[in-house]
Amino acid sequence: MTSVRTLRVPQRSKSYDHGDQLAADATEAMEEATLTEADLMEAFKVFDKDGDGVLSREELKRALGDHVSEDDIDSIFEEFDANGDGVLQFEEMAVAWAEMGIPVPKKAAPEVPPAAVQPADPLYWGITVQQLYDFYVECYGEPDRSKPYAPTKFFEDVQDGPTMYETVMKFVKPKTAGTGLSLACLLNMERPLRATHFVSHSWGETFANFVMLLCFSCLPDHTFAQPGEGDGYSTREATQAFMGIRTPLPPETVLWVCSLGINQNADIGGELGSDVLASPFALALKGCEQFVVIQNLKVALYSRVWCCLEAYLALKRREDHPEFSIRTFGMGMIEASDRLMADGAPLCHANRYRSKLLSPERDEETNALEEEERAEGTSAERKAELKLMIEEILHVEVKQAYVDKIRHVVRTNPEYMDLLWDVRAASASVEQDRVDILRTIEADVEEVNRLVNDFAAEGLAASMYLHTY
Repeated sequence: MTSVRTLRVPQRSKSYDHGDQLAADATEAMEEATLTEADLMEAFKVFDKDGDGVLSREELKRALGDHVSEDDIDSIFEEFDANGDGVLQFEEMAVAWAEMGIPVPKKAAPEVPPAAVQPADPLYWGITVQQLYDFYVECYGEPDRSKPYAPTKFFEDVQDGPTMYETVMKFVKPKTAGTGLSLACLLNMERPLRATHFVSHSWGETFANFVMLLCFSCLPDHTFAQPGEGDGYSTREATQAFMGIRTPLPPETVLWVCSLGINQNADIGGELGSDVLASPFALALKGCEQFVVIQNLKVALYSRVWCCLEAYLALKRREDHPEFSIRTFGMGMIEASDRLMADGAPLCHANRYRSKLLSPERDEETNALEEEERAEGTSAERKAELKLMIEEILHVEVKQAYVDKIRHVVRTNPEYMDLLWDVRAASASVEQDRVDILRTIEADVEEVNRLVNDFAAEGLAASMYLHTY
């Protein structure tokens, strides 16, 4: 990496009063340096380790290496931080690259053979759990735990981080541009993968939530609290139970994810087609072995008609193939669970009703374990072991019973009827899609309603359980 000390910092007298002038100067600088915007955007992503869309001093120093001093970094920010906010936006960094000659890192362009084409059968647009996790790390960095029992950026991103939509726009589309392939097919162009698990989700969810639920088996141990830290509810085992991940998907599991399987640079309308039953969604789901619903805290899945169609297709496939399984992961809309808790709905406080949720034998076993844990002569090692045993009972068996109870509460209390979904009220970005889908499921609409409300109740109960236990 060329040292910034060898580069002349141009002294400019202009100041930027608004973004238009900065953008114009950035474009002019790129043209003079024969750099394309795509080149610089790719380089900017390499520098922007935390993926927040701006470069901090630390990120720039780390990217430029040990050959630059703090004075060099100060000079760059003094000259090119046009709005003085202490970070460099893309346009500001573009001017810096072009005017100072700072080396531009470039990722190797994917070597796509001219013959590489998207497989005709959507079932072969699969991506493994491990590949999905690796892509997350490529975009946002590996989950880190900087100090014991401290919230990490990963868990903050699970709640409020970049969405699937933002990830597609910032990372998926640039990575696949010009290849004629989706991300899944680009990663597996030599041997396309046949999907076994169809994933139903919302683009409005956070990408970290999506990755945590599907790639739980890939998350490093340091992502979680270790036994004995804090209150024990952030251990891997407790997190797995709270989030409804009864059995984590193995890394080699092949997923069908619309945002990663469909070519996002293509004409999406053309990709989906005019017949919803001949769409990639329908064709792929027809060949999968399992339907996985990803719940989230942000967006109500069944307010979107495409998610309702996926539930309908899963329902019909299970009718024809009893071995076809349906699973839900994650927590549902927090606003609805907050309302139930505020109303004092029955069984909102799971711990108080443990004896009603557990069998007498399991409740007696749990009490005995707790007594041993509290005993003065119990060693620290044994206490930690007992704590994990208790958590396994409380956060797996109690939670499932709690889910069933909350489902019953919502379905049988008239005051909560508005929490139940009617797929006929779902919306779509394209009105004709909504009309076509509702026409397709019309004969089975009540059965679809029952199914989606079972999914919604499980996510709702999961979020209530976590926030009230």
